[in-house]
Amino acid sequence: MRMNLVKDGLYEREYYFGRKGNKVSYYKYKWDNEAKKYFPYYNETFKALEGLELFEKSMREKGFLSIAEMEAKGTIRKFN
Repeated sequence: MRMNLVKDGLYEREYYFGRKGNKVSYYKYKWDNEAKKYFPYYNETFKALEGLELFEKSMREKGFLSIAEMEAKGTIRKFN
């Protein structure tokens, strides 16, 4: 199973996706109140030096959950 993590704040949403070769794609979105949706703000791809499993563990300690876990909790803001 590939790592997919999200953290949904009031005005920002961050995603981390695990890729082959211990690479991680990171995406950041900012909420626009007028448009009532998120807009891309920043992205990058980098190597998880400690490996994806340890990277995922450390990110979960910082409050990131899988997208499915966030949807099940009902705490992720839906896109329009």
